[in-house]
Amino acid sequence: MSAPVFVYGTLMRGRSNHRFLRKARFLGSALVYEAGLFAVTPHYPGVVREPGKTVRGEVYELDGPALAALDRLEDASKLYRRELFPAVLEETGETVTAWVYLWLGPVPPGSDVPQERQPWRPVRTRGSRPGLVPTAHWPRPNTPAWRLLYHKPRTASRRPVRETAAAGAQPAGALRVLHLLAQQPGKTGSGIYLEALVRHGAGAGIAQRVVVGIPAGAPVPVLSPLAEGQVHAVRFGTPPADFPVPGMSDVMPYESTRFSEFTPAVLDGYLQAFHGTLTQAVKDFHPHLIHSHHLWLVTALARVMFPKTPLVCTCHGTDLRQLELVPVLAPFVVPACSEVDRVLALHSGHVEKIAGRYGLPPGRVVSVGAGYRDDIFRPAVSCPVPRRREAFNIVYAGKLSRAKGLPWLIEAVNRLDPPPGVKVRLLVAGSGGGEEAAAIQQQAAGGGDRVTLLGALPQEELAEVFRSADLFVLPSFYEGLPLVVLESIACGCRVVVTDLPGMNTWLPPALDRSGLVERVPRPRLRGPDEPEPADLPRFTDDLAAAITRQLQRCLRGEPLPSGRICGLLADMTWDGVFRRVQEVYRQTLAEDAGERA
Repeated sequence: MSAPVFVYGTLMRGRSNHRFLRKARFLGSALVYEAGLFAVTPHYPGVVREPGKTVRGEVYELDGPALAALDRLEDASKLYRRELFPAVLEETGETVTAWVYLWLGPVPPGSDVPQERQPWRPVRTRGSRPGLVPTAHWPRPNTPAWRLLYHKPRTASRRPVRETAAAGAQPAGALRVLHLLAQQPGKTGSGIYLEALVRHGAGAGIAQRVVVGIPAGAPVPVLSPLAEGQVHAVRFGTPPADFPVPGMSDVMPYESTRFSEFTPAVLDGYLQAFHGTLTQAVKDFHPHLIHSHHLWLVTALARVMFPKTPLVCTCHGTDLRQLELVPVLAPFVVPACSEVDRVLALHSGHVEKIAGRYGLPPGRVVSVGAGYRDDIFRPAVSCPVPRRREAFNIVYAGKLSRAKGLPWLIEAVNRLDPPPGVKVRLLVAGSGGGEEAAAIQQQAAGGGDRVTLLGALPQEELAEVFRSADLFVLPSFYEGLPLVVLESIACGCRVVVTDLPGMNTWLPPALDRSGLVERVPRPRLRGPDEPEPADLPRFTDDLAAAITRQLQRCLRGEPLPSGRICGLLADMTWDGVFRRVQEVYRQTLAEDAGERA
């Protein structure tokens, strides 16, 4: 026997206990009247009967065992009591009778959550996650976690004497740069960015070392042209970091740990592992400058460990997302990251947001962009337009995850109705782990031969796939800067992409005007990347319509403005980006020398 249940707190989509409802049928967002919502603790809310008030939440249909599991979770009869209420589904106006868990404890004064602030969200304070709340026993004094939590940014000059390099704005001999990336290189956008910095830095005569995070059994990654001894690896799966590599996205292309799953022991192990490796790397290398990736834990750790060494950090956008997803870690991150010397933003749309979130003076946040490899991603040598096309290839490249919009792209492609005798294929390049990836793989298999999973591809192979394709589609709900859009355009693809924040500030407008790029409005979001369910049918329709328009252009044989494309993208190659990064290095070192003078 199934029954509707109205949920309003940690059981909602994107919240910490939603896993209990993963097999339940979602009926829709709903309103319950004559009840009030209260933040009864910093960690979860409660509903009580309250004339004239309304609670917004979600309704799911649960079977008997699932309902019993919720009773155990909610400690029914002690903390909550289950009662029936009429719930009005917001999309259809239908009224269903649903179980609601009513709060049995005291209601703190001033804790009511008015309807304009609903649905409920956890309070973003240090105490917003039980287990990571500082106590008399944790974190222990002078441990890395303790130093981050109680770090107080200085208002005076931060570096009266630099601790690792000789005096002078331009160091004698080769500039020494230590790169930090807390996850695997080459697997994500930040890893590709790191590879480009190392490659171009070597070409510019910069001496370099790299610290990265890798699984215990993985070989030391190759970062050409560095030798193996120049790459320092923090190995996860071994003490003190006896867990998979944490990723800056909740779905990574390899086994990973989510930051939202951190406990005091996991945070201690994570920071201790990097503390030891960073200590050794700086002792051996004596860098003039540290260039880290992500305004997150390891960048904060480097700042408190080496306060006199100039520190530049590239913000990839996923750090901003993690601040929203795991606000309990913000006290360990923000104070130290507010003292980074320069932050490199992927586009100008991020500058103000970064400065505001981390308390940085706007002048310390610089938009330098990110680039693509024009030696790999380039058009085919010859690409005649055939008179008759029998097949069209659509490509997606990215993780197998909901946040990338992939399930709705697969649905949209399966809806396409090509002309008789013409086949349409969706080629999916990428990988993922966990239940999300498994569900997407199952969905793809249901599309027959219309959807093909290619797995993760090296950049050279991905470029070949782009050159064989007609259209690239990226239906993502959240991105820092989607380099795959540039890479696909450089290989001669048309593009359909969601209208992501910052697109207007980095994608040349001429690409839209030419029809080469078509943007699709995103659905409304709950949190950083969880779509509003009511908006998804329209989003899928919009995707299918945009793909159809682009394929019709291909059918008509409309030529691509290849010459103009090369000119538009000239400043968006890694050569152009690295020149801007070098200028940031120069300014940072000059400022450091001025502070010491």
